Amino acid sequence: MVFAFDRWLMKFMPYMIPVIVILGVTGLQGAASLSAAIMFIFAFICFSGCLGIQYQDIKSSVLNPLPIIISLVIIQVIMPLIAFSVGTLYYSHSVDLLAGIVIAFTIPTGVATIMWVRMSGGNIGTALSIVLINTLLSPILLPVTILLLLGARVSIDVVGMVAVSS
Repeated sequence: MVFAFDRWLMKFMPYMIPVIVILGVTGLQGAASLSAAIMFIFAFICFSGCLGIQYQDIKSSVLNPLPIIISLVIIQVIMPLIAFSVGTLYYSHSVDLLAGIVIAFTIPTGVATIMWVRMSGGNIGTALSIVLINTLLSPILLPVTILLLLGARVSIDVVGMVAVSS
């Protein structure tokens, strides 16, 4: 039953996402009640997509690191540079807006990436490797990118992020 629901979601997700975005942008009151469910649907799709990953999938990604390296360069170097350039061109009057744009394009890829890779028939092992590596590097790369592009110093409390609160 889990896999049947997953297949149904995968089939209709390309249509559901634009509809949900349009509903959210137009301010439809009923769409707000769906926001809590979206997180769980994404989590379910990503989890069920990762169930099929085997050790060999990750091993082949590690043994052939070029796609991972290229993806990380695009995600952590090229995209923030493009965001900074376009942001400077259109929003140079607002440092806060420019900073927000740079941060939005510097944050790590998310688990929703795995969902999109799976829907398009891509290599889930490589996608999972990219997400994991990018997430682990982000506490270092985000402050460095902000320093280099915006000249501001920020610190990330990594221990506080992963500490279990009592």
